[in-house]
Amino acid sequence: VSLFFRHGAADRGLVLPPPFGPPLLHNHKMLLLAAAPLAVRHAGPDFSTFLDHATGTWRGSVFRHSPAGSGPLRATQSVHHVSEVMRACGGAVQGVSECGGLGEDDLYLNRAAGGATFFSFGSWALVSGGCDGGCVHLCLCHDESRHRIDIRLEEGELHSVSVAVEGRRATPPLATQLLSGQEAVASAESLGGAWDDLILTGVPPGSGAGWASQRAVWDLCSSAAAEEEVPLPEG
Repeated sequence: VSLFFRHGAADRGLVLPPPFGPPLLHNHKMLLLAAAPLAVRHAGPDFSTFLDHATGTWRGSVFRHSPAGSGPLRATQSVHHVSEVMRACGGAVQGVSECGGLGEDDLYLNRAAGGATFFSFGSWALVSGGCDGGCVHLCLCHDESRHRIDIRLEEGELHSVSVAVEGRRATPPLATQLLSGQEAVASAESLGGAWDDLILTGVPPGSGAGWASQRAVWDLCSSAAAEEEVPLPEG
């Protein structure tokens, strides 16, 4: 079950476990994975490389929305400090901590925990709870910039959502535009770089097994062999 945003490398996607699968986000269209005869077994994302691309201080802008709120959406400053978290007994790095610098709750991503997925170039996903109540956190990273999306559900309804545009070495131009009140439109083409047209997917090791990124079985295939377009639902 995969949620994928095409980037310049094959493993810069996001995998979501049930009950939030199985839609596949690809060039702003909903897709489903079909039979993939050209798939080959893959070692999976590399956690050490993920740490190189994900850790540091990210600054930019964020939109926050709640159905109960009122008034126009306005961008505000966004800051997240991402650091390594070691195992309690010492030794290897167990995950990363995302600390919001502007009064947000800290987010801990444990690479061995269910619902968490990491990708080599800094992208990650974390799901807790279910459709009746829980949170979905997505981060799409590209070079020194990233988009982070946080969704909270309560009793099957949207409670709140936030979308942040951040950079690690410098504030992205898009974030600066949003903070100044300008209207800005981002597209996949604006990311630049080469597109390799490959999809990396992961599944639990056995039927009924819970999702854990480091225990998943990974396959790499051409998107042309793996996807079947389906229409987006209206509304």
